[in-house]
Amino acid sequence: MLRRVGTTSLLALIGLASIHAQTITPPEADQPSNGMLELRVKQVFDPEPPRRQIDPAKEPVWHGTIEITVKNVSHGVVRFIDADGTFQFSVLDSGGKPAPLTEYGKKALAPRQGPPSFSGPVSSFDLQPGQEVTQEAHLSAGHQIEPGKAYTVKVRCSRGFPMVDPDGWPAMPPRRELRVTLEIPAQTLPH
Repeated sequence: MLRRVGTTSLLALIGLASIHAQTITPPEADQPSNGMLELRVKQVFDPEPPRRQIDPAKEPVWHGTIEITVKNVSHGVVRFIDADGTFQFSVLDSGGKPAPLTEYGKKALAPRQGPPSFSGPVSSFDLQPGQEVTQEAHLSAGHQIEPGKAYTVKVRCSRGFPMVDPDGWPAMPPRRELRVTLEIPAQTLPH
């Protein structure tokens, strides 16, 4: 899903394209900002579809979609590159076990043979100070998400960062990764 925020549009789709990223289960603490960019993640609720045409829409339920926002929190322009694998996801059930993969997820997340491939959509864009871009990721494409169940979603962004900060200094490895954990509480499904 492509969405405009401010004057910047994110040209790369993250839905199915970025599901090719490796599943992660890092024990590291969250690091939502690195002084240049800030990463925010929230769940997107989808209305439960009515069972019959005459039934009213149900309460919103989480079906595996998250919204990812990257914001420039520095005082200078930051160039960010978004490509396949920029964001990596880990989806854990309430017991801390990885959510089962869908058939597509099994194929997409299988270890790759041979040299790395850099094919797929790539976007490079400049974020002005305070500017942000937002996109949606459909985790249910690669993971079996059961609406109403509790999940922990870990999102890591470790690619696409500039090699130098807005002051021209080299961006060292700790500044070239963002991590955020999102807790999805269990919901009571409407009947």
